[in-house]
Amino acid sequence: MTLETVANLSMVYYMFLVGLETDFTLILRAGKKAYSVVLAGFVVAMPVGYGLFYILQPKASNHGGAIFWAVALACTNFPDLARILADVKLLRSEFGRTALTSALISDLCCWVFLVVAMALLHQGKYFALGSTVAFTVFCVFALRPALKWIIRHTAKEDNYNDFHVCLVLTGVIVCGFIADACVP
Repeated sequence: MTLETVANLSMVYYMFLVGLETDFTLILRAGKKAYSVVLAGFVVAMPVGYGLFYILQPKASNHGGAIFWAVALACTNFPDLARILADVKLLRSEFGRTALTSALISDLCCWVFLVVAMALLHQGKYFALGSTVAFTVFCVFALRPALKWIIRHTAKEDNYNDFHVCLVLTGVIVCGFIADACVP
């Protein structure tokens, strides 16, 4: 139980840091080449992952594992790819920008697919899906602007103190708890 709690906390903070480092303007400026790379990745990887699950687990009866395998195989690890491209000095090249944009779009789509699939596989699937979408919309359009306003009006000359850090980190835990409560 302790290990599971620590793992869940680690996952919540890891996803927070990935979201914090993500530049969503890349998605808005992505060209047809990046979207075609993402589409090709999904078209090839998802059926292969789905099929591999049943090849390796021929007696499996639930589709949850197969869907997870399909999404996991189609997902790229955006932060690791960015570090690799930076290490080999390809981050600023056309190839690096296309790869990074494709990885960002792919990861975003994979996380959405995974959340939707896992919500639909549970008993209260419509409640889980609806509450997850409602909470996400609330976080993007209400919580984020409110937090930005609070920090802007309490920070002096872009000097963030321990209060701001504790507020954000506590908010991450509270949002993780609410998101977990969305799935019955």
